[in-house]
Amino acid sequence: MKQIALEGMPDAWRGWLPSVAAHWQGQCLGLAQLDQMVAELSNAMVERGYVTSRVYLPEQNLKQGRLRLAVVPGRIHQIRLKDGPGDRGLASAFPLGGGDILNVRALEQGLEQLGRVPTQQATMEIVPGQQPGESDVAVSRSRARQLTGQLSLDDSGQPATGRLQSNASLLLGGAAGFNDLLSLSWSQDAEHIAHPLSQAHTVSWLLPWGDWTAFASYSAFAYRQTVQGVNQSFSSSGHSRNTLLSLARLLHRDQSSKTELKASLTRKASRSFIEDAEIAQQRRDLTIAGLELSHRRYLGEAVLDASFSYQRGIGGWGAQNEEQTAASGFTARHELFQSRLALQLPLRLGSQTWRWSSELRGQYSADPLLPSEQFSIGSRYTVRGFNSNSLSGRGGLYWRNELSAPLPVLASAQLEGYLGLDAGRVSHPAYADDTSRSLSGWAAGLRAQLAGKLSAELSHERAMRQPQGWNRPAITHFNLTLLWQ
Repeated sequence: MKQIALEGMPDAWRGWLPSVAAHWQGQCLGLAQLDQMVAELSNAMVERGYVTSRVYLPEQNLKQGRLRLAVVPGRIHQIRLKDGPGDRGLASAFPLGGGDILNVRALEQGLEQLGRVPTQQATMEIVPGQQPGESDVAVSRSRARQLTGQLSLDDSGQPATGRLQSNASLLLGGAAGFNDLLSLSWSQDAEHIAHPLSQAHTVSWLLPWGDWTAFASYSAFAYRQTVQGVNQSFSSSGHSRNTLLSLARLLHRDQSSKTELKASLTRKASRSFIEDAEIAQQRRDLTIAGLELSHRRYLGEAVLDASFSYQRGIGGWGAQNEEQTAASGFTARHELFQSRLALQLPLRLGSQTWRWSSELRGQYSADPLLPSEQFSIGSRYTVRGFNSNSLSGRGGLYWRNELSAPLPVLASAQLEGYLGLDAGRVSHPAYADDTSRSLSGWAAGLRAQLAGKLSAELSHERAMRQPQGWNRPAITHFNLTLLWQ
């Protein structure tokens, strides 16, 4: 066969489909070989998500050594609800529409965007359309109430500003009529309810739209405390305001992985006061531009997540200039690189199912970073076993590991036990003692969920490696959460 022509092939497929048939060129083909070639082309399309497209062999004369294969892309007639027409929430979720070539990976992206609303679940079915080669995508969408909320109590605060913290949050799905998610949260010191020592609130809005996802958030935090001096005590207070805008784009998706690129712009502002008089040298106004590449891959039952990001301090949006921060020994025009690698792996030992979760995070910068941008270890979120003490520096890394397993309890409750082991190290520390750069610690705990409404966690942590002079207390943490939906 001297020439193989793929007739009707879309231009976007020319980069991969002809190569599938190319190795048959120059061979003597019988009926069995022709059937095998058609099967290979069909399988290649299915692997890339074109499950309704097909290839067939039209009637022709092969005496001239020229083979014609007809490529028929399967197209979408419409995306609709299974029990009726679609709406703008359905149309905005999918990166495809009527007349487009049907790709199941793009449809999976649409289902994922529909699932951004926690109370909304969706499945799909591909059914024949009105015309040959066309299909309807029939979506079954179930919605609970649009408004959900939760109340929680934990001990995530600091002793000086209230160890016990109360939290309340509300989630409103489809507030704008799309698959958007509006989130409101409030937290404060629960030990001094009338006059709290710390307060925080956050409002955020997420809008998924096909291959794009937009996000905006604003958060504020305020604190006050009494500091004991040599001869007298005085009040110290402060507040911070953070605004984040981001836009993410799906770059690639196949049956076992997906890759996204996200651009972000962040505004950070903070003020500090002594006896209500501002400390001008501690005023901070930063504008940070960021770019992040993230990848998720499914390896059998395991899930691997990886990301790499670049951040740079820029001018504009009220940012301080270099002269205003240089006097303090820091720069507001820093460059910062961050990376993350996480693995979740189920393990089966006899009849018992375990889950191993591992996360490695790192940061690097050659610039003298402001404290808010430094890499810090020593908390329940980084290296466990530490409560009031931490290490920070321009760069560093930490590795968290957790092994968990369900425990047999009542049918109406779920109980999970876990063991954790963490370690971390900072580079270019924010202090002169170069020998104190590493921390490690372990944790053991229980997580419980009752009837899907009430969840609780209790953990015990101890430090293993720490700088000399630090105390090593036994640390117990708890969290109680009540979900309303």
